[in-house]
Amino acid sequence: MADKTNVNEWVESPAIDNDNIGGISLQENVMRPPAVNNAFREMMAQLRAFFKSNLFRLRDNADETKLAAFDLSNIPTATTRTYNLPAASGILALKSEIGVPSIAISASVSANALTISLKGADGNDPSASNPVNIAFRNPALATGTPVNLPVTAASSLLISSGSTMGFANATAGRLWVVGFNDAGTFRLGAVNVRSGSDIMPLRDGINSATAEGGAGAADSAQVIYAGATVSSKAMTILGYMDWSAGLATAGTWAIVPTTIQLFGIAIPLPGEVIQSKRTSVSQLASGNTTVPLDDTIPQINEGFEFITVAISPYAASNLVNATAKGYYAFDVDNAFVAQSIFRDATANALATSGTFMPFNGSACEILTDVSVLAATGSSTTFRVRTGAQIAGNIQINGSNGSRRYGGALNSFIEVKEIMA
Repeated sequence: MADKTNVNEWVESPAIDNDNIGGISLQENVMRPPAVNNAFREMMAQLRAFFKSNLFRLRDNADETKLAAFDLSNIPTATTRTYNLPAASGILALKSEIGVPSIAISASVSANALTISLKGADGNDPSASNPVNIAFRNPALATGTPVNLPVTAASSLLISSGSTMGFANATAGRLWVVGFNDAGTFRLGAVNVRSGSDIMPLRDGINSATAEGGAGAADSAQVIYAGATVSSKAMTILGYMDWSAGLATAGTWAIVPTTIQLFGIAIPLPGEVIQSKRTSVSQLASGNTTVPLDDTIPQINEGFEFITVAISPYAASNLVNATAKGYYAFDVDNAFVAQSIFRDATANALATSGTFMPFNGSACEILTDVSVLAATGSSTTFRVRTGAQIAGNIQINGSNGSRRYGGALNSFIEVKEIMA
């Protein structure tokens, strides 16, 4: 066949017809070793020439004025080729796939109120000339076709001064920002998904929102608030905003978020485990520090410290769950053994579990579990301390002075950071 001197002459099918490149034969049992290098060099030259003369653009049929261009740096363009996308797909979906967000969210404070705003990727308000296309699921649950909603006017949500959104004073907090397709009207919403150690699930789908309502009317965690009541409409997650040290006074929105994060690929959803740290011990160890059996919180100088683990949370607004399991034996009759989890040098135990051991050599397994706010992005250490209410020797991973099960029996503490 004729020499293939540019990309336009390459054959898609059948591939065997690509029998040469720039006159260099690609046929079986013909190419000599020196020709391999030359063939690659010719291919590179042809590709460079092709991209130099072609700029590919993708047009969103839902908005004929909006184009996404795959620009190639420092390459002049002689020809522009435009390819149409199906109207239902929207440019947002395309840009999300290639990692280029087509929206932004911002926050501002004034008179101790918080304003959350939807912006275009250029940071400006949506408008007819700067539309923001947002993809929603279909409002009919049995229909899988997506709905593209162009936002062509400024859109914001006001969290009034006095509305706490479930925040506590001087405590790290997070607001998730969502959008609703309210029968063709776009509405911003926000929610604090954490209440104590409980996390509300948050997923794209059909959801409802409560009207923000003014000062003091948006005080609950795990309630989605919007500028107006929304009932069972398609919702999509847009991102979240963190206040790593919280607000000095909950409901006084005097500072902007320390972090604003758009939602997308690799961003965990509420309730998902972000990281896990675990320390296991299988050797015999013993201690003899007591833990009073009374109505006081165990203290960090009580009991013997058997295991520790350190973790550096990604965000102060997340939860940390600590689970400790120890196998113990005690060498005195009629003892109550308590296992507690402590954090750093804080005096009070976070949680305590225990069991009664009726006689010398009794053995038991104790499980303790607790979830707390991360409250920091720095390293923090969780400690397992165990003791009985009477003097005696408590042993871990064995009894009567001997290890049990050759190291297969082990005690541990595991700490998981959970997205909130």
